[in-house]
Amino acid sequence: PLEMLERYSADAVRYWAASTALGKDAIINDEKILAGTKVVTKIWNVARFSSRFLDKHLEMNANQPLSPADRWLLSKLHRLIGRVTENFAKYDYAAAKNETEIFFWNDLADNYLEMAKRRLYDESDLGRNGAVFTLGNALRTVLKLFAPILPHITDEIYQPLFVETEGFTSIHLSPWPVVNPERVDAKAEEFGATLVDIATAVRRYKSEEGISLGTEMAALVLSSI
Repeated sequence: PLEMLERYSADAVRYWAASTALGKDAIINDEKILAGTKVVTKIWNVARFSSRFLDKHLEMNANQPLSPADRWLLSKLHRLIGRVTENFAKYDYAAAKNETEIFFWNDLADNYLEMAKRRLYDESDLGRNGAVFTLGNALRTVLKLFAPILPHITDEIYQPLFVETEGFTSIHLSPWPVVNPERVDAKAEEFGATLVDIATAVRRYKSEEGISLGTEMAALVLSSI
């Protein structure tokens, strides 16, 4: 174990250890540990990007006007809280980790940040406060859901970003996330799925045509056919 900790990191090894399904034997797997290293690095990078926009006053003000993308992410986030809490209650750490990781990679990092980036950068955008509120709450919640599995990186990020917001000196002393039924919105999730499909199609088109992902499109024609 000490050799593994020196070669990788404690969180990466814990990621591997929590990847085995309940009731199954754990087999040392370097690829799984390396996958844990990538997750830890991605969490750090997302937090570093987000840190320039976070505002404790906006994060705690639930009355911010929200865009369809904000409502989509928050709805999926609160459904996630329910599933992960249930998995941990059943000691199914692998399922809890997998659920959190899928949301983090697919919904938050790959899609929502791209949807919200323009609003986050533009301080004059009327939707910026909603994006800051959504991003802050999503990141803080994801850190808490990951914390039992990845205790070191989550606390290292939490302390400078959220201690002042919540008033707890460590993520491991802060309260566990609770589902807010008012945030669960099936219509928002359906609409958000459409936004994701559009964004995916645009990224694919740019890739196929050799166009930089950061290049703005002059026009976008949508069809249901």
